[in-house]
Amino acid sequence: QSFWGCRFVGVLLGNRQLLSSVIHRLWDLFHNQAASLSAVHILGLAAFMVHLHASMAVSPLVQLLPPMQIQAVPLADALSAAVLCNTHTSMIFSVRLCVAAVCYGLCRGDSVSPQQQQDYIPNSLYKKLLYLIPRLCPEARINSGCVCPDGQQEDSPTIPWSSITDDKNNWMKDVLHLWRHAAFQQLVQMPQYQ
Repeated sequence: QSFWGCRFVGVLLGNRQLLSSVIHRLWDLFHNQAASLSAVHILGLAAFMVHLHASMAVSPLVQLLPPMQIQAVPLADALSAAVLCNTHTSMIFSVRLCVAAVCYGLCRGDSVSPQQQQDYIPNSLYKKLLYLIPRLCPEARINSGCVCPDGQQEDSPTIPWSSITDDKNNWMKDVLHLWRHAAFQQLVQMPQYQ
């Protein structure tokens, strides 16, 4: 994990016209080309969204047009609103993007306290996962208490990066791994992730 995301977001925040162009392009990409993105593209976009979220203190708020919400929202939340969940294909893309972002955020924030971890995990993407996982993965409903078959809660720090970036692997296995991960479950205790 290099620092490209921090540097790229820093450059964008210093140039509002470039930032606006990138956000508009990503909005279009999520709406019209999401199904054609490879796993590596999804991982890069997820990392970008995590870095946007981490820069919330210095990034501008965005008013979505037409207004979907009354107030302006952070950039990462605006991009999350562009990730659709209205078809099976868009739901699968959304899950893959959200899993990649949350895994990336968990890895970026694994050396900090659970309270500081929120700086690395966009709550809008986490909420999308809470909505989508039980709908797409019936196994998650069975294990809604997030207990592994052996009765122990999964708290392994291992995030399945290789399978997230491999188009051939079963994304549902990665989703269930994350769903049962203790750090993922701890976030639900924080009000902004409920």
